[in-house]
Amino acid sequence: MGPPPQTGFTFDWSDERLTLMQTFDELKAFLLNHDLFQDTMTIELKQTDLSAADDIAAADDFVQELGLIPLGDGWTELDQAAAQETLTLILHLSQAYHVELLPLATAEQIAKSFLELFDTYNASFYSNGTFTRSSSSWNELTEATFDMAVLVMDHESIGIICVEDED
Repeated sequence: MGPPPQTGFTFDWSDERLTLMQTFDELKAFLLNHDLFQDTMTIELKQTDLSAADDIAAADDFVQELGLIPLGDGWTELDQAAAQETLTLILHLSQAYHVELLPLATAEQIAKSFLELFDTYNASFYSNGTFTRSSSSWNELTEATFDMAVLVMDHESIGIICVEDED
C-alpha cells in the first residue's frame, strides 16, 4: 500500500470554527468530520473523579474501556509543552510517510484546544512513546502498524487523541 493521496481534500481545515470551538464535542466532531480521521482516530474524554487515582492505573483503565491496549509502565510522561508538541505532530504528519494530514497551524490550534480542556495546574500528560519529525519509538496501543497518542488527565477528567496509520 503506497502513501495516502496528498490531494482531494474537500474539508477546509482553515475554517474559522477552529477558533470558536469551546467544547470537546465540537472538537471531536470537527476532526471526525473528515474522511482522513474517521477510521484512524480515537478521540475521547471522560468526566470522572481522578483525585485519588494512580495515573498509570487510570490511564490503563481508560484505554481498555476504549478497546485500546493498556501500557502499564509503557506510558511516557510529558510536560505540557512536550504534550502540545507531540499532539501537534500527531495531527500534522502521517506516521508512515510523513505526509501532511493537517496544516501545521491547524494542528497546533487543535492540540492547544484539546489541552485547554484540562486544568493545566493539575494535569498529567502522557504519550505511548517518543515522537519527533525524524524518528519515533512507541508502545502499541492498537493493532495498527503505527499509532501515536497523547493522554491527558486532571482531577476531574481523562482524555486521549490516538491516531493510527498503516504503511
